[in-house]
Amino acid sequence: MTTEQTDFTASPSPDGTVTDSAPSAEHSVTAVTDSPDAPVSTTGEQAPQATQEQSPQPVTAPPQQYSPEHIQRMQQESAQYAQVQAQAALQNQATQYRQQLESQGFLPEHAQQSANEYMQSQQRQMDLIKQAEEYGRHVQGKQIAAEHFVQKYNLNIGDLTELRKYNDPESMDKGAQKLSNDRRRDEELAKYKQGQVPAQAVDNSQGNPQVAADEGGWLDRYNAGDRSPSAVAAAARAAGVS
Repeated sequence: MTTEQTDFTASPSPDGTVTDSAPSAEHSVTAVTDSPDAPVSTTGEQAPQATQEQSPQPVTAPPQQYSPEHIQRMQQESAQYAQVQAQAALQNQATQYRQQLESQGFLPEHAQQSANEYMQSQQRQMDLIKQAEEYGRHVQGKQIAAEHFVQKYNLNIGDLTELRKYNDPESMDKGAQKLSNDRRRDEELAKYKQGQVPAQAVDNSQGNPQVAADEGGWLDRYNAGDRSPSAVAAAARAAGVS
């Protein structure tokens, strides 16, 4: 606990003597504090301290997923913007080159011709770089799309090579779907061949699957998801299992 008293000041009296103008001890003012951080009210009681509010934790948004088409469109827009910027920079370089030649004593028409030749040479180089970048983006886009469809249709990593043969997302989607359907059909036929799907479990109300009148119709039904004995038997015969 600390006690602070007011400073004493001296003031002259009417007769010229100096008197003490400080208050007496019984009128002295003292400020009592328990700690430098604890505020004191006028009644002498310690004022309650304000509680510190906790700021809410920021919520992290999940990463946005983009489709292969969206990624390809963003890449094209970025490439177009870069091309415009490069073209403007090339034009500026040609202008500076012409001005430099004129300052060296070239005639304006000769300086302009040399600047045009310089610009054409740089443009050819830019075209070659652009072609290489476009091919790189094309390969990268095919890889991204192939990985997307492998995950979508639960294919294998080895199927990436097959999917990269397609040149657009639509045909790649259809190819991946066909791969998935064919693989599922082959697995089911393999189970049928191993006896996991008994051939004798035939519903007599549907007729004998061995003598089905419409073989192609049953095969179409199997490809559409029909797993009746007649459809399974038709698929097995088509695969050379039975």
